Amino acid sequence: MHVQAFILHSCGLTDGVYFQAARIPEGWTCDPGYLQRFFRPGTGRRDMAQYYGLTDPTLVLMETPDTGSMGYIIFSGGRYYGGDLMSDYMFEITRPTTFPEILRAIDEQDFRGLRKKKIKPAMEE
Repeated sequence: MHVQAFILHSCGLTDGVYFQAARIPEGWTCDPGYLQRFFRPGTGRRDMAQYYGLTDPTLVLMETPDTGSMGYIIFSGGRYYGGDLMSDYMFEITRPTTFPEILRAIDEQDFRGLRKKKIKPAMEE
C-alpha cells in the first residue's frame, strides 16, 4: 500500500469517531493549509456544491498538483461526495461510506474503487 503519510484525522468526519488514524493515499492530501484555498464561501466550487443541493460542504481530501489531476472528496449532510475541479460533474459516494474506507478504496483503485451515484442539480429534483 502506497501512502503519502500517516496522519491523525481529527476533523470529526469519521462517523462519530472524533480521532481516527487514516492513511492518505499517495498523490492525495488532507493538509488544511492546502485545502483551505478551495470550497470557501464565494468560490465557484462552493457555489457548484450548493447548486447540487449540498449545504455547508467541507473539503476533506484532494489530489495534489503533481498528479496533474484535481479530484476531491467533500463531506456534507452526513455523506461524502466526489468530483473533479476541472469539470462540473459531482457524485455521491455510496460505498464505502466511512472516511477510512474511502481512503483505502482510493489508495487501491483511485476513484474506480468507489461506488458512485450521479447527483442532479437541486433545481431539477
